[in-house]
Amino acid sequence: MLSAAIACALALTTIATATAGPRPRKVIVEPPPPVPDPEARRQAEDSNLDAVGPRHGLAAGIFFMGWQQVGSVDDAGRGGGVGLRLGATAASTTVVWLELIAGAFPDNSKQGCITSRCLSYIESTAAFVASAQRYVAPNLWLRGGGGFASYTQVVKGGPDLTETREVSGGLAAVAGVGVDLVRFRTTRVSLENMLTLHRFSSGWIFDVGFGLGVAFY
Repeated sequence: MLSAAIACALALTTIATATAGPRPRKVIVEPPPPVPDPEARRQAEDSNLDAVGPRHGLAAGIFFMGWQQVGSVDDAGRGGGVGLRLGATAASTTVVWLELIAGAFPDNSKQGCITSRCLSYIESTAAFVASAQRYVAPNLWLRGGGGFASYTQVVKGGPDLTETREVSGGLAAVAGVGVDLVRFRTTRVSLENMLTLHRFSSGWIFDVGFGLGVAFY
């Protein structure tokens, strides 16, 4: 009897399976590939020392330039300048700087002294500005900013043409462009062009400079 019951159960199972037919296959839909995160890619490039722009953190720099000066305050002159920069990276391709710019100019004046007071030449200029530098290409950057400026003017007067110096203050605007010639780890050596426009109550001074700059990011 038991064997007959088992045989009957197996027969019923076989009939039910044949009636139901094969089970449908599961369809697995794969998710689309992830879109690379720009910030994650930047960090990966930075870890491999292949970053396009500056790194994160503090930055410092120095530059040396030859200047050509024109203006309405006094005679134009040629000289040299130096600048110091201290800043921090604001984005992967942008640096914000505080810059101290100073220029010195020899006495190129040809103006004679026919009165008790006559202007001779502008001896030096200085500016303290805040600027932003942005990389628009792997080795090319633009800079612009503004701040305060001053100039020192030599004044000759009196029978013996005694020299005195007068300092005047005003506003400054700066613009520049540069090309990184050397990129080694966090150091950049660049060829720079800088334009500075100084505005004073006595007139304006416009300086054009070309030179080399070194930055550490």
